[in-house]
Amino acid sequence: MILAETSINRPVFTTMMISAILVFGIIAYNGLGIDLFPNVDFPVVTVTCEYRGASPETMETKVVEKIEEELSTLGGLEELRSVSAENIAQVYATFVLEKNVDIAAQDVRDKISAIRRNLPEAMENPVVEKLDVGAIPILTVTISGQMPPAKLSRYIKDVVKTQIQTVEGVGSIKEIGLREREIKVWINNDRLNAYHLTIAEVVAALKAKNLEVPGGKIENDRSEFVVKTMGELTDIEAFNRMTISTVNGAAVRLGDIAKVEDSIKDERIVGFLNGKTAMALQVRKQSGENTVKVAHGVKERIKELQANAPEGIKLTIPQDNSPFIEESIHSVSFDLLFGAFLTTIIILIFLRSFTSTIISAIAIPTSIIGCFVIMRALNFTLNNLSTLGLSLAVGIVIDDAIVVIENIFRHLEMGKTAFQASFDATDEIGLAVMATTFSIVAVFVPVAMMSGIVGRFLYQFGITVTVTVLLSLFVSFTLTPMLASRFLHHSVKTNFIFRFIGFFLDSLDSLYRSLLKGALRFPLIVVCIGIAVVLGTVQITKMLGVEFKPKQDMHTFDVNFQTPPGTSLTESKRVLKLVENSLIPISSETQNLFSTIAGDAFEDPTKGKVFVDLVDKRERKRTQDEIMDQVRGLVQAVPGLYKLAVEEHDDVAGSGGMSNRPVQYALLGPDFDELTNISEKLVSWMKQTPGLVDVDTSLEPGQPELRIFLSRDRMESLGVNLSQLANTVNLLVSGEQAIGQFKDRGKQYDIKVRLDKSFREYPEDVQNLWVRTNDGRNLISLSNVANVKKESGPGKINHLNRSRQITVASNIEGNMSQGEAMEKVRIEAEKLIKTGYQGKFMGFSKEMITSIKNLLFALFIAIVLIYMLLASQFEHFIHPLTIMMALPMSAIGAVSALYLTGMRISILSLIGIIMLMGLVTKNGILLVEFINQCRRKGMEKEEAILTAGPIRMRPILMTSAATIGGMIPIAISTGAGAEIRSPMAICVIGGMLTSTLLTLIVVPVVYSLVDSLIVKLGFGKK
Repeated sequence: MILAETSINRPVFTTMMISAILVFGIIAYNGLGIDLFPNVDFPVVTVTCEYRGASPETMETKVVEKIEEELSTLGGLEELRSVSAENIAQVYATFVLEKNVDIAAQDVRDKISAIRRNLPEAMENPVVEKLDVGAIPILTVTISGQMPPAKLSRYIKDVVKTQIQTVEGVGSIKEIGLREREIKVWINNDRLNAYHLTIAEVVAALKAKNLEVPGGKIENDRSEFVVKTMGELTDIEAFNRMTISTVNGAAVRLGDIAKVEDSIKDERIVGFLNGKTAMALQVRKQSGENTVKVAHGVKERIKELQANAPEGIKLTIPQDNSPFIEESIHSVSFDLLFGAFLTTIIILIFLRSFTSTIISAIAIPTSIIGCFVIMRALNFTLNNLSTLGLSLAVGIVIDDAIVVIENIFRHLEMGKTAFQASFDATDEIGLAVMATTFSIVAVFVPVAMMSGIVGRFLYQFGITVTVTVLLSLFVSFTLTPMLASRFLHHSVKTNFIFRFIGFFLDSLDSLYRSLLKGALRFPLIVVCIGIAVVLGTVQITKMLGVEFKPKQDMHTFDVNFQTPPGTSLTESKRVLKLVENSLIPISSETQNLFSTIAGDAFEDPTKGKVFVDLVDKRERKRTQDEIMDQVRGLVQAVPGLYKLAVEEHDDVAGSGGMSNRPVQYALLGPDFDELTNISEKLVSWMKQTPGLVDVDTSLEPGQPELRIFLSRDRMESLGVNLSQLANTVNLLVSGEQAIGQFKDRGKQYDIKVRLDKSFREYPEDVQNLWVRTNDGRNLISLSNVANVKKESGPGKINHLNRSRQITVASNIEGNMSQGEAMEKVRIEAEKLIKTGYQGKFMGFSKEMITSIKNLLFALFIAIVLIYMLLASQFEHFIHPLTIMMALPMSAIGAVSALYLTGMRISILSLIGIIMLMGLVTKNGILLVEFINQCRRKGMEKEEAILTAGPIRMRPILMTSAATIGGMIPIAISTGAGAEIRSPMAICVIGGMLTSTLLTLIVVPVVYSLVDSLIVKLGFGKK
């Protein structure tokens, strides 16, 4: 082998080459970012439309349907979802994964711009954004103190927010609970009517008499002056003195018909920290930035702000993602180092040589550090998945070096010199080592290239393992034989422990030879045992549940609740206090409670959330899941709740407009009433089904409405303009529209006009509003041209692909698996769904189905690639199947290990099973390839098997033990994020234990049977 020969003959060159890999790897490592997940671009674009005063039905018909019609023509569009609520609507356009999200976002902007003129003029311009997982909130800062709300809000906005915004890597910052200064004009309706004035005339006067108009410049030879007409009002008294109109020669001033108040904005989003009112800033990072680095920068800035803050002002961080990320990366790094240590000890036990062990173990740091270069070049980060890939690779990267060093050692025992033994052994084993390495590559490349959203996350995982394994192959053909040729010598073991281990291994060789000889005599019995193992695997698999991902203890969860439709913000705050009080029994296990009302995208005053920050799991006796079960029971007893859900905190799902509940089933059909009927029956059944909790539906009854039904004939005869009437109602009742700005000390504050509260308490008050006729002579009461009726409509209207839909969702408790829950819901839903209607899984339910299908397809591709690789190596179509017979045998260990540890089949455990396919193939290749070598030297088939088996048993046991040793720390880890990593390691450990034993017995027997069959059929030589 040229590579090995060159490395042996040129040791300095080899040393410098490996040193270069290490140097650039260390440099690359320092430039890697740290994050929880890979930075992934999802081709999802959101369109947010704000239309103050509009009902959900108005948003649906006048805004959403027009946008959906336009967007439905876009190329590559996969799914179109929308939610229409009061004042606001959101449309989610999901494109195929191949679509560039930046191009998709621009296409959506172009379409929205084209139809803007067809949307309501009073509506804010739609905001188009791409869903950016890399820019989810990283921490929340609360600011509280004994300061007036307006002053505190200005301090937060001008000082705290401004300072945080300057931290490198910080993106947008969402304000929660800020109430800035606002000038409010409270209209007295009786006085307005007494002076025969309309609100339109009041607003027009306010706009006309509160202006600063530039007047140009005055210039001469020596100087110039800027001219301004200073027509702005300068204080509250100036508002009161402002003339609105003249009635019978007397001036009517604003103070005559209204009360002007220097006040603060109405409460819309309310925040609380540990039961006390607090304003907050939710900080997002820029896409692609290092989460931990940005969070550290923000926290350092907060320390500076706290040191210089006004007396009594306290800045707190109740929500921070960075500690969990750091703990998770630290945990997996420890697993990596501990796995490397265990692997090295295992190799020492087998080789009984410190020199051989060190030469083999060098492959671990070299391969992993070298991988950092590729990770940096591909813009990877150190995240849960890439570091998991490195941890899993620890037990694999040493395999090639083990096989090479073991074969060199065997040649040394033949009496060869170190130089000759290193060259001959590497040349002899080279093809087998390459084949075993590429068998690993063959299973991880399909995982890296897997389609679907989960495939995007697994890309870094698959590529990391692939690159690391390929680097280990390079090291085993260069550094390993070079070091062996200089430092490895055959010596008699004088150490008692080493001599005992040698005696044990020799005895194991003899025992294995005897077992193998017996197995070759009774091949049918061995085959039957193999078939029984496969059938047993199928039975155990049926007993395992299926889930998308294991439950993870992130020491945080959410208590989401909703009060009945129409509940005021004040009443929702009262219920929130009760919810917080109900959590007192878990106070010893919590660090902070951060609560909000109306903190969702729709600013719904009936919706509240309590973010529960638990102490570290090492400091409590119960798991997060157990605490959540208790909290669910505690909060359910709170009076005044309409809906309740206790679930894992997930910013990614929330940013995409999705629920993170494991069971989500969407009902679609032409008639909304029938959909409602089906959903109510399904919800009723789910609430009675054990294991399904927090059952909810996207159908939300709206708050009571006052609908103004116009008499168009009377309006025409009296000369009343519809637009003017609607604008009058909007201005006086809503008061949301800012009709001007008040400037004070360089700052501008909104001026808003609204009816005084005493004139808008009861439905009848709406009929007392007056509007001027078109000729300007008379005022007409609303009661003369319209009827006001109490009605109600939907609180939210959901669309899926332009069809109305209702989604039923639930969480799971107890021993019920996600797959079992979904299957039960599907069966019951199909009983209820009539012809013309359909149901489909959404959210995490849909992703579970899609991801498992994609992983099974990746498994199929991996098996095909393994067969093609083996067929190419052995130049045979049949013999590769003998090696692949061990693949199903490995599954028994994997599923048994999952069953014994109480785990379920998930995307993580499936990756472990796929990984097993490559590892099992490695063992088979080592065995069969050497059997063929022995036969080429003239040995009979059985003699070749009995010769090759014991010789290859040790490297097979060594590589299997090394792999298991590298996986043990991951399997038993209790650190942050361990729940996600351990299923994969447990699958590999269980599979390696059974497959190693079965490979050593079953593969030689099947090889013998297949070879005999080939000879009988005339396709081979005896």
